[in-house]
Amino acid sequence: MLRERAPRDGRSGIRKAAERRREDAQKLLEQERWTGSIYLHGYWVECTMKFRLMDHFNVLNLDALDAVLSARSGRLVITRTHSIAYLSTFHEGLRALREATPIG
Repeated sequence: MLRERAPRDGRSGIRKAAERRREDAQKLLEQERWTGSIYLHGYWVECTMKFRLMDHFNVLNLDALDAVLSARSGRLVITRTHSIAYLSTFHEGLRALREATPIG
């Protein structure tokens, strides 16, 4: 008999990605490589926002986050984006982001 596998928790992967991008961005900043540092800091913010939204809505992956946000907003939501402005439109979950301890 085959057992059903539990869904993979993608939050830890997103969180680790955020931490790595922040570390990389800091190293570039120390080397005065401004453009790369700015780019990676933006990537860090994006990953942190996705992690906090997933954590707030208690979902395990981006597909589940899309489903929850789509149901709540009444429109199709796709979080596989690099748009911080788009992600920031989900205010309810972002209250938790603003109040949370920063990653890193």
